[in-house]
Amino acid sequence: MQPITTNTYTTLQTLTEGLLFQSESDYPFEVKIVTDLAVLHLPNTTITLEALLQRACTPKDWHTPAQQATVARYQALYEYLQQFTNLSVYKTYDIVALIHIVLPTAPNEWVLVSTQAIET
Repeated sequence: MQPITTNTYTTLQTLTEGLLFQSESDYPFEVKIVTDLAVLHLPNTTITLEALLQRACTPKDWHTPAQQATVARYQALYEYLQQFTNLSVYKTYDIVALIHIVLPTAPNEWVLVSTQAIET
């Protein structure tokens, strides 16, 4: 593994540790290093990073201190991911939506941040 891949993986592990993707049922994020994207069977549908994280990054007046802390964590994750101009966000549209943020880090190396969302 290239150092940039390892560093990106470690940073994303830290940023997503204990963070749940908010939907009808909250799911954790999973971070892993991938050397072959073909095994993931990624869908053809992509969305923007902003579309994925905008709601979670937006503070509300009625948020409790715990919710404010979660918003701050999402904002930190979003800011970190924004530096990867060539990242892609793949999402399946089903009752259980699979979400994959794919970050190319080195030739034949990607860091993948995955989660799920329930959308009925």
